[in-house]
Amino acid sequence: MPVAQQIYPVKEIFKALNALKLSFEIADIDNLYVDFDGVRSDTFRTLMFHLGILNGRLNEDAGYAKMLYTGHTGSGKSTELVKLHHRLNKPEQYFSIYIDVEEYIQISDFKSEDLMVLLIASMVNELEKHNINYAVPSLQKIADDWLSDKEVNEEIKSKLETEGGAEAEIGTGGLLRFFSAKAFIKSIFSYGSQTSTTVRRKIEEKQGDYIISLNNALLEIRKDIRRSGNGQEIVFIVDGLEKLRWGRYDMYTRTFFQNARLINELNASLICSVPIDTLYDSKTSRVLSTYQHYTLPLIPINLATSSLFSQIITRRIDHDTFFEEGVLDYCVQQSGGSPRQLIRIVEMALANSEPDSFRINRANSEKACKKLGLDLLRRLTSVHVDILKSRDYNRADPVILDLLFSLALMEYNGEQNNRQPNPLLLPFLESDE
Repeated sequence: MPVAQQIYPVKEIFKALNALKLSFEIADIDNLYVDFDGVRSDTFRTLMFHLGILNGRLNEDAGYAKMLYTGHTGSGKSTELVKLHHRLNKPEQYFSIYIDVEEYIQISDFKSEDLMVLLIASMVNELEKHNINYAVPSLQKIADDWLSDKEVNEEIKSKLETEGGAEAEIGTGGLLRFFSAKAFIKSIFSYGSQTSTTVRRKIEEKQGDYIISLNNALLEIRKDIRRSGNGQEIVFIVDGLEKLRWGRYDMYTRTFFQNARLINELNASLICSVPIDTLYDSKTSRVLSTYQHYTLPLIPINLATSSLFSQIITRRIDHDTFFEEGVLDYCVQQSGGSPRQLIRIVEMALANSEPDSFRINRANSEKACKKLGLDLLRRLTSVHVDILKSRDYNRADPVILDLLFSLALMEYNGEQNNRQPNPLLLPFLESDE
C-alpha cells in the first residue's frame, strides 16, 4: 500500500521538528513554496530579460547569458534557483539543467577544471532522463581522449565493475553513462584518483580544443532538444559554488577570472551562484563588467511583508497548535528577512518548548534568539563589533565583506546604502558590556 503524502501544515511535534530542519527538502512540495516576487525589488524581471524571456517566450536573438547569482547565506538562493529551473524548463523557453555541485563533487575538492566535468555530466544525466541522444561525436571525442590514458581506463573499469556488480564494458558510451551517475563522479573526484588527476590535467592543457568539441556537441544536442519539444536553447543553473568562499576563495577567482574561458565561450546560457561579497570585493568587482549579475534580496520586514514571511513557517507547521498569540510575529521580526534564520529561530524555540503543550511562547522564542545571537557574536572580532556599533558599514573593505557573508550585516534589495546589523546582534551592540 503506497504511503500517503504528508499534508502540511503538520500538528504532530516530531513531524513539526522534522519540517523545520534546514535540510528539509521542499522542492517537490509545491504548497510549501512562498512566492516573494511581489515584495522584492523588480530585479527578477531584469534577470528574465537577460535570459531573453519576453512575454513568456525565448527571443531567438537573445544570445547566451552568463550570469552570477548572489545573495546572503540563508536568503533562499537554492530554493529560488530550483524554482527558476522549473520556470525556465519549458518548450518555448529553455531545456534547463540544474546542477547541485555537491551532488557531484565535494566543494572542498573542487578545482576550476571540474566545471567542464560538471557541465558534461549533468547534461548527459538530464538528456538521459528525456531519452534524448547524448552520444554525439563531439562528446565522444572528449571521452575518447580521457580514456586514452591506460590507467584511467583501468581505474574506471574497476570502479564500474565494483559498483555495477558485473563486468563492465568500457568505451565511449560506457564512460558517458558513467558520467550520468552522480555517485560515480563523486567517488572518483573526491580523492586523488588517477582519473581526476588526468582529466583535470587534460582539461587545463587542452581547454580550447575541449570547448570547441563541447560547443559542437551542444549544437547537435540542441537540434534534438528542439525536435523533441523540450526547449529552444540550453541553460545550465549551477548551485553551490558560493561555498568556495569558505577557505577556497582562490579557487573561486580561478574559476571565474583566471580560468574563465569555458564560461565566456560556452554556447549555452549559464547561471552560477556566487558569494554576495564578490560584487564589492576590489579584487573581483570587475565581474560586473564581465558577467550579468542578479542579487536575491533579503525581504525587508514591515507591515506589508511580515504576514507573507510568516508563511515560511505556517505552511510547514500549524500556527494554532504551536504558537501563542503574537509570538510568530516576534520571530519574523528577529529573522531580519532571512528565511533560514527564521526557520532556525522557530526550530530552536519549539525544541525548548514546554513538553506538556509544545507551544512556543515569548520567553522561549526570546531565549532562542539570544542563543543564536551569542553564537553569531562569538564569530566576530572586536573590529567587526566596532564597525557594527559605529554604523559605518557602506565601504567595500575585507572586514565589511566578512560581515556581509557571515550575515552579521544584512543588505536589502541589493543596495549598498541599505544595510542593517542582524537583529539578533542588536541587544549586544546596544549593551555597554
